[in-house]
Amino acid sequence: MKHLTCPVCEKTLRYLPEERRLLCEQGHSFDQARQGYFNLLLSQQKKSKQPGDTPDMVAARSAFLNTGYYAPIAATAVRLVQAHGDTLTDYCDLACGEGYYTQALHASFSDTGPTTSTGIDISTPAIKAAARRSKAIQWLVASMVKAPLETASQDVVTCLFCRLDTAEALRLLRPNGLLLVVETGPKHLDGLRQALYTELREKTSAPARQIDGALLIAQEHLYASLEIQTGEDISNLLSMTPHYWRATDTAKQALLALNRLHTHIDVHFHLFRKNA
Repeated sequence: MKHLTCPVCEKTLRYLPEERRLLCEQGHSFDQARQGYFNLLLSQQKKSKQPGDTPDMVAARSAFLNTGYYAPIAATAVRLVQAHGDTLTDYCDLACGEGYYTQALHASFSDTGPTTSTGIDISTPAIKAAARRSKAIQWLVASMVKAPLETASQDVVTCLFCRLDTAEALRLLRPNGLLLVVETGPKHLDGLRQALYTELREKTSAPARQIDGALLIAQEHLYASLEIQTGEDISNLLSMTPHYWRATDTAKQALLALNRLHTHIDVHFHLFRKNA
């Protein structure tokens, strides 16, 4: 375990493998869960009793991602980072969810030498699922507003499909470190939305074109047809999106009666390099 800091006092956390716990010099201690992750989320950092994705949402997302439908998104993220990174030894994925993209990036760094990868999410069910994906990554249930990682400790920080806290992401990065921001475009999952709503609200994309303290060095747009092949996959896709909660029961039942669905991937990638 590397670069971890205490969420209470911000002192360095040491890992005691024999006791399976983290300990700081102030005596704050955090036990390692049976699955291998650590819960560093303080009660005052929670906005609900069970923040983040629910177990059902996590299970649906894992099942859908494991089919490979979103593999082009992971491949594009890997390619962009590899093309612009030299020595990549420390990587953090903010809002990592169940770890699909985190694992893909971590695996891509294996040729460059030992890598310490950290996945952080506020959802305990998501981190439990992530811990099943890989034992080589340090998984944390923690706040992403104040991540329990040392300042200037990361070569790469990724923020995929989540609200970006720019100041916190830059705090974690070393000088010249890479920040990858990934967000959906206006036509993302348009077929799914058309099947659920009689009228579509115009969805706009707000690309992160400028970040104070960093330089935009690469942009890419991934737009592709997506053919969902089974009713189970359609159900899992619906369950992992906010549309599960927004759509009417009648609309969801009509969608779930389908065995195939034509839609699109519409994703924007923005790669920044932190100023030296």
